[in-house]
Amino acid sequence: PNLLAVSYGSFDFVDADAESKGQDDGMILFWSLKNPEYPERAISLPSGVTSIDFSSTRPYILAAGLYDGTIAIFDTRLPTDK
Repeated sequence: PNLLAVSYGSFDFVDADAESKGQDDGMILFWSLKNPEYPERAISLPSGVTSIDFSSTRPYILAAGLYDGTIAIFDTRLPTDK
C-alpha cells in the first residue's frame, strides 16, 4: 500500500513524574504517496506518540505506543479514528 504514518508529540523525560509534565497531546498523520502535500487522515491522541508500527501480517493495522504507557491499535481501513 501507499500509506505512510508519522507520529508527533513532545515529551519531558526529565520531569515525567510531575502531574502535568510529559502529557502533551500527540498526533498520527497518515500520508498517501498519491498526494504528498496534505495528510489523508489525522488522529489526535491524549498523549505524545513515542512509537508506531504497521503489522507485518495485516498491513492495514497500525499499533501506536503513547508516552503515558497506553498502546493504541488502529484499523486504517476504517474511515474514522475509532
